[in-house]
Amino acid sequence: MIEGVLRHCTQMAVDRNYVDSHGQSAVAFAFTKLLGFELLPRLKGPARQKLYRPETGQADAYPHLQPILTRPINWALIREQYDEMVKYATALRLGTAETEAILRRFTRNNRQHPTYRALTELGKAVRTMFLCRYLSSPALRREIHEGLQVVENWCQDTVAQFPHPCQQRVAAASRSRERARS
Repeated sequence: MIEGVLRHCTQMAVDRNYVDSHGQSAVAFAFTKLLGFELLPRLKGPARQKLYRPETGQADAYPHLQPILTRPINWALIREQYDEMVKYATALRLGTAETEAILRRFTRNNRQHPTYRALTELGKAVRTMFLCRYLSSPALRREIHEGLQVVENWCQDTVAQFPHPCQQRVAAASRSRERARS
């Protein structure tokens, strides 16, 4: 998702990326914020989402939101790892590292890398702000739905005109099996 926005081979300036709910994660929200564009997912089950508190000591500040509020964001961790987060985002922007390689580095041996934890915290803060906008704005939900329709229609047309090599192999194998049965 990030690679497609950064290297789309056009002169277009991309300021937002529409994705289905599977295309969003806390780390994706963090990287898109650091890279200067918005991640706009269509959410399934928005009522199941959690909002993170901006700071400690406000446990009763939002009585109607208590069922969906969770712990405060760890701003100290984000401040501590900020330079590292910017370094990784810059590597993505310049193309000196791929998203998968960076994520592999963070999740190797099931360790919690401090920069990965900070990216997750930043992503939770960004996702919380997005959720507040998403839940309060029918216009934003419509924009995301319409944006995804454009992408889905484009993908269907592109696949029909230029089938992916893997799809061609699957189709050839299927035809081969049908001929063998005849």
